Amino acid sequence: MQEVKKVDFVIHEALRVGKKVIVGFPNFAYLGARLKLFFQGKAPITASLPYFWYNTPNLHFLSTTDFKNFCVEKKIKVLSVYYLGEKNTIKLWPNLLALNAIFVITAQAH
Repeated sequence: MQEVKKVDFVIHEALRVGKKVIVGFPNFAYLGARLKLFFQGKAPITASLPYFWYNTPNLHFLSTTDFKNFCVEKKIKVLSVYYLGEKNTIKLWPNLLALNAIFVITAQAH
């Protein structure tokens, strides 16, 4: 999602043709990224964000909370979410501790 130019359009079209859609993205609110930004004062480079600011393919810098809010606003139902750390899934404080997130979504019934 961070590299898609027209997020609304892409998700709408994916939900139009599929019953379920899998969306994955790096969590820009990850603690390691926050600390690098705070202490070093520059755009962070992490395992899931391995680019310098000037050559990143990322257009959107979103967090897990941002995507959840997007789903609520667009009336998209979240079926399941997987928060990923470096070696395991994250259960506690995912917006802070997850490197990446995977959402399984569907269109809400009218």
